[in-house]
Amino acid sequence: MNITKKIIIALSLILAVGAGIQAYSYYNGSIYTYTPQKDRAFILDLFKNNWYWLVSERSTDFSVEYMLDNKASSKLARKGDLTLKVYRREGAPVGFVSYFTKELYEGFVLFLAVNEKERSKGYARKLLAYALDDLKKRGCLVIRLITRTNNVRGQKLYTGMGFKKIWEHEGFVKFEKDLTVGNAAVVNA
Repeated sequence: MNITKKIIIALSLILAVGAGIQAYSYYNGSIYTYTPQKDRAFILDLFKNNWYWLVSERSTDFSVEYMLDNKASSKLARKGDLTLKVYRREGAPVGFVSYFTKELYEGFVLFLAVNEKERSKGYARKLLAYALDDLKKRGCLVIRLITRTNNVRGQKLYTGMGFKKIWEHEGFVKFEKDLTVGNAAVVNA
């Protein structure tokens, strides 16, 4: 067999493997950067249907649209400070996570939500693991998040991934994961 045929066969194999990997990710899901055309309506709908779980009643000026349009953790934060990642399965979004570097070495997970029909399939764990790995790569030594005291499923996920409860007040609980203590490796989902 001449060299040209070998090269053609090798390139064909590489393309076939690449197509197989793409198909696997498409059907089994993967994490992508937020794309307004593909993800905006989904995230707006998630907030509409889960407002109580996602936003404090004290956050009267919070705007999902502002957050998505400006990739900002709040109206006071600088635009572009927020990272938004979406888990898509078969091309459709099923959940998302948003996070940012709050202080030099402190990361903060602002939102983690999965469509109700897609829960208990490990998507939230995968999204949170992704955020933790990314924040760690950015130099964060501690990562925090806040949830409602009655969000039992969320709290189980957080403690299972190494977060510790550090504060509880008026229906909310703050969790922290110290990446400098003990086994600080983030578990990949």
